[in-house]
Amino acid sequence: SQLLLQLRKSKADTSRVHLLLKLGEFYMPREYYLYRTGNRRAELDSASRCAEQALHLSEALKYENGKNEAILLKGDAFIRKKEIGSVLNLLSTLHDSTRFRLLILLSQYYLFRTARSQKELDSSLLFLALANKIAPDQLSEKWHPEFMHIKAMRSFITEGLQPCKKQYREMIDKISMPGNEE
Repeated sequence: SQLLLQLRKSKADTSRVHLLLKLGEFYMPREYYLYRTGNRRAELDSASRCAEQALHLSEALKYENGKNEAILLKGDAFIRKKEIGSVLNLLSTLHDSTRFRLLILLSQYYLFRTARSQKELDSSLLFLALANKIAPDQLSEKWHPEFMHIKAMRSFITEGLQPCKKQYREMIDKISMPGNEE
């Protein structure tokens, strides 16, 4: 692939970190790939290896953003491999935006399971509550809409559709403001 070729030619710098992260994301199976060939476990292992390499290089370069993105990729792979203990170990080392984002991934994992038992809903709510405890001023501005989203998701789970409509409207209004095109 083009990414592998670029990776082979790259220097050990932040550009290589970004290439490793892109390659890791490529290996992450996505739900919308209905006819994707290949072994899901092997793809997740490849994503984990890329994340680990990006993490080590980021640490050597003292590149905090690369380190955070590598940890998230690694955590996402653990979640998809159902290695929740490994994710919880990662989580214990994180702070601020990175912790917030991994808590959201964990919450979504439990929320969108097909069986959706009461235990899974409770787990989802627990991770949402932990994410909700992270003060918005500790998050970069780009994560504020996601912070609003978790409040609305929590309301939907605990109170149903009607009560959470107001929170979703507020979130949509804030996101729709000029300057928030992302």
